[in-house]
Amino acid sequence: MKIIRYLLLIVACAILQAGIFPYLKVYGAGPDLLLVMGGISHFLFVWPVSLFLSIFAGVLKDVLSLSGFGLHTGLFVAWSFCVRYLNRHIAIETDRLRVGVMAIILVLNAVITGSISVLRGTAIPWPRFLSMIAVQTLYSLLLLPNVIRFSRMSLTLSWKIRLPMFSFRKNNES
Repeated sequence: MKIIRYLLLIVACAILQAGIFPYLKVYGAGPDLLLVMGGISHFLFVWPVSLFLSIFAGVLKDVLSLSGFGLHTGLFVAWSFCVRYLNRHIAIETDRLRVGVMAIILVLNAVITGSISVLRGTAIPWPRFLSMIAVQTLYSLLLLPNVIRFSRMSLTLSWKIRLPMFSFRKNNES
C-alpha cells in the first residue's frame, strides 16, 4: 500500500513539475521534483523497491522533458546505485546527511544534463549555464525538506482521517 501511495505521490510531483512550476521559474530554472522523489525513495524503501520507484520517476521525467528518451531514466538508475553504494559504506540515518547526499546528486545531475544539452547543440553561455545549475539546485533544495516531510506524512497516513471539528460525539453539556 505504501508503494502505491508513493507512486501516486511521484505522479503528483510530475504533474506539479510539468504544470505549475514552469510558471514559477526563477532565472529560467525550476525545481527537479522527480529527481528529489527518486532520491528520497532510497531512504524510505528497501533496495529493489527504491530502484523501481526511481526508474518510474525517471521514465516520467523522460516523458515530460524534451531531451532524449532514456537520459533521465539512466541517470536516475545511476544515482540509485551511487546511493546504495554510499549507504553501504556510510550510514545515512539523519536528515542532514540525506539533504547533503541529495544536494550532491542535484548538482551532478544538473551538470550532466546541462553538459549533454550543450553537446547536443544548444548554445548556452558559460555564466548562464553555471547560474542555471546553481538556481535549479537551490530551488530544489529549498523544496526538499517540505517534500521529505510530505512524503513521510503521506506514507504514514491512515485511511481513517479524524478531524476534530467533525466529531460526531454527543455533547453532554447541560
